[in-house]
Amino acid sequence: MFLAYLFFLVWLGVTAFTSLPVFMYFNVWSMCQNTSLVEGANLCLDLRQFGAVTISEERKVCTGSEKFLKMCDSNELDLTFHLFVCALAGAGAAVIAMVHFLMALAANWGYLKDASRMQNYKNLSSVSQDEKSDPLCLNTFSSCPS
Repeated sequence: MFLAYLFFLVWLGVTAFTSLPVFMYFNVWSMCQNTSLVEGANLCLDLRQFGAVTISEERKVCTGSEKFLKMCDSNELDLTFHLFVCALAGAGAAVIAMVHFLMALAANWGYLKDASRMQNYKNLSSVSQDEKSDPLCLNTFSSCPS
């Protein structure tokens, strides 16, 4: 049961860390779409915002540069974005499946614990019924109360 909770936390972490590249690629994709809509706008992407470079370095990719236009025209940006979205969806599905499994596990554990207590109660009540039916201990197979 401990391993199930551990795997749940691992998948929750995978989902959280997979959402970061999706957010980053979505921002880049929206900037690429906005450059084609607004020709005079000069939008810049600062890589320090995403933690890709250290704070002391200043690396900006602006819409007017040749590197940015090549990046927007490449197929790799769309493919990478779609792959990260699929990874995020898969990790989210795994988290939902783990939550469902853990709920079923907790319900079954509660049911088995309750069934065990009920069985112990039935065993105790059947012993007391046998003692009531044979008060003189004539039956050699039953234990006599002392």
